[in-house]
Formats: sequence, C-alpha cells, structure tokens
Amino acid sequence: MRDNATTLLWGEEDAPARPPPSLPSSTIFAGHHLLSPLSSNQDTAEVWRAEEPSGRQVVLKRPHYLLRDRLPTLEAFRREVSLCLELEHPGIVPVYRCGEEDGWPWYSMRLLPLGTLADRLQERAPLRLLLRILLRACEAVAAAHAKEKLHNDLKPAQIVLGAHNEVVVLDWGLVGRLGEPPRGYTPRYTSPEQLLYAPLQPSSDVYALGGILLEILEGGHPWAGLSADQCRLNLREGDCPVPRQGPPALRQL
Repeated sequence: MRDNATTLLWGEEDAPARPPPSLPSSTIFAGHHLLSPLSSNQDTAEVWRAEEPSGRQVVLKRPHYLLRDRLPTLEAFRREVSLCLELEHPGIVPVYRCGEEDGWPWYSMRLLPLGTLADRLQERAPLRLLLRILLRACEAVAAAHAKEKLHNDLKPAQIVLGAHNEVVVLDWGLVGRLGEPPRGYTPRYTSPEQLLYAPLQPSSDVYALGGILLEILEGGHPWAGLSADQCRLNLREGDCPVPRQGPPALRQL
C-alpha cells in the first residue's frame, strides 16, 4: 500500500523519487548494526531497522545519503530531532538516542510491530475496535497539541498497535509548532488550510482525524483512488469528503 510510506514533502503522488538506501559497505553506523531498510519511499530521510550494541533492535533514522551534504536538509532534520525529543506520551513513539556521526545527524526510536490501523481497516475489523484505536490516537495527538506541536501527516498507516495492545502514533517527521507554515502533507487527509499553506493550527490534525473516522465508518476513504491533483482540486472547490454509507445522523452533518 502506498500509504505505508512516509509522506513526501510534496505529497505522496507527485514527489520526485529518490533511490532507496542500499546496504552500505560498512553496516555499522553510530554504534548501531544496520540490518535492513524499513522504508523505500522516503524522499529526505532513510529509516533502518538497526541493532544496538546491547542487542536491542530499534528504528534508526537519518537524512537521505544523497542529501547528507546539504545544509538545509541537515538543519531541518536536526530541528525534527529537537521537536520529537519534546514529545512524551505513551501513545507517541519515543526517541531513544540521538547524535551525529561525521556530521550526519540521526536518532533512534522504539521498533514497533507492523500492524497498523490501515491493516485493521483492510481486514474489516469490528467497528468498536477501530473506534477504540482512533480514540487512543486522538489522545496522543491531544498531548502533542498541549505542547503546541502538530503532527501534520496523520493517516491510518501512522497509527500502530503495539505488542500489548497499546496504540502508538508514528512518524512525527513533519512535526511543527503552532503558527508555522506546513512542510508537507498527504493529499487524501489534507486540510484546506494546509493546502493554502496557512499557519499551522490544531484544526489541521483534527481534520485528518476526522478523515480517518470517516474511513472507519465508510469502510474506505471516499477519495481512495483519486490522484493527488484531484484531491487538491476537490479541496480548492470546497468538495470535502462526506459520508455516503454511514449512519443517517452522520450523513446529515
């Protein structure tokens, strides 16, 4: 599924593709043994499954190797690390360690199972379970909002179920502060203000969560299959996703 990749800065359909990271000649980086790439569609960063000296497996993220010498990319990544370190909540993936290796910034995070809300939607899991998962995700996002941070790229593939039934929101790579301009988006879940590059507000994350709720109730997103350009055109024309198959009371909103 395309949604399983981290959103690209220009939107998932029209971003210039960069080659996926290949296993380097030396598989040791910052004291970690790089095991395998976890994402092949990242445009600005590499995400690896890695092993610490202790044997614990983690996720290691660093700027894409083709961009490691570009100062704006490195500064944006350092800012991402700083903001992610400020987020603490059981429903937000924790940062374990961070640092720089020969001027190449990186950070490591908890490695979680691959089961996501997107998978549960595809499996047509019970409605009560899907709503419980979304509620827990909302609590995590609310905790970030309380610290004036916004996720900016919420979608079912970013909501993961842990080994102990905990719900964790992943991929805070586009995290921003209130009032800042947006840095990227996924067209299907983009709010109108993000499309207009208006200053970030909690309403953008709330809009995305509402889109996920709509997908849960409908059994699929109304814009599934539309191109990024068509999604943007719909938003510009005020044609937002609306429920078609959900409860009658919801369709009247």
